[in-house]
Amino acid sequence: MILGAKKELYEYVWGLRESLKIRANQYPIDTLELCRRSHTTQLLFHNFNTRGMCGTAMIGEESSTIVINSSRTREEQNFDCGHEIIHCTKHSDIGVAYFNCFEEGTQNSFLEWEANEGSAELLVPQGVLMKMLWENKEKLASPSRVGKLRADMAKEFVVPVA
Repeated sequence: MILGAKKELYEYVWGLRESLKIRANQYPIDTLELCRRSHTTQLLFHNFNTRGMCGTAMIGEESSTIVINSSRTREEQNFDCGHEIIHCTKHSDIGVAYFNCFEEGTQNSFLEWEANEGSAELLVPQGVLMKMLWENKEKLASPSRVGKLRADMAKEFVVPVA
């Protein structure tokens, strides 16, 4: 990873949150609803016949289209849509017309890292995550309690358990 890339990405995501009028303490974030309300992004669902195909982003001059795999869970779709939003916004001017995003393998590992990390920061900001972990630090001593905490936090933010 390029030195400073994470800091620059997180700053970008916070600017994106502001432009989407997402309040600092607003959770959970429904990325599918963000796209439905957008005037510049069309959201479609398609069963790709494989859960490994998460979605695709097609970048247009005036608008973009995001296609999400309808066979994935609601939590996966929420994360996947956030991933595609990063492609449509941050990667719209690099000369790539579309991104096909799979669980395994990538078109460009750095751009996929940015989209994954950007979606995570959009949905569960690092500062919020760290605060929640600190507030629940007693649960981190037991593997079973860690698993329950992860599941509870994933449910709260409508994201898959990582």
